[in-house]
Amino acid sequence: MKLKYTYIPLIISLCLLVIGFWIIPLTSDIILTLFLVELASTSIFYLTFIVLIPWLQSRSVDLDSVFMCGLAKPPYIYMDEIYVFSLPFMESEKSEY
Repeated sequence: MKLKYTYIPLIISLCLLVIGFWIIPLTSDIILTLFLVELASTSIFYLTFIVLIPWLQSRSVDLDSVFMCGLAKPPYIYMDEIYVFSLPFMESEKSEY
């Protein structure tokens, strides 16, 4: 069985997580303990972003809810329809086009 390259970071992260959790109780040096805790927490965050977030996203798309980019309307807008941020430190006059 050939290993895919996409699974290598996942396997490395799982190995680092297991190593971190198994060696932490055996260490007496505070610096090594903090290093292993950081290693384990980084692996947990990586696994969260790689595994859990894609798993929670929906796989099917409702075609009626897809935005059609204004294809049903003319592809232009008027200047009244544009929202402009008002910055308190800049005074700008409204100009009519």
